[in-house]
Amino acid sequence: MITAGNLLTGRDILRAIQNSKADIVFIPPKVINDNGLFLDDMTIKELDKSIEGEIAVGAEYLSDMQELIIDYSSSLSE
Repeated sequence: MITAGNLLTGRDILRAIQNSKADIVFIPPKVINDNGLFLDDMTIKELDKSIEGEIAVGAEYLSDMQELIIDYSSSLSE
């Protein structure tokens, strides 16, 4: 199976979410390398500073996202 999602750069994601009012934006784990860098060498921290909400690395499969969302929601109420 061939996918192109891992070819997204940090700037691509920023353009897509820069006007978002979301509290949190989950990004696919395949778009960053083991050092936390996008293809364009942008870091998650740099992306996070560029938007109002928070950036978090999501799960590889959508079916696993429910647990991440619940964990995030729980952290807000503490």
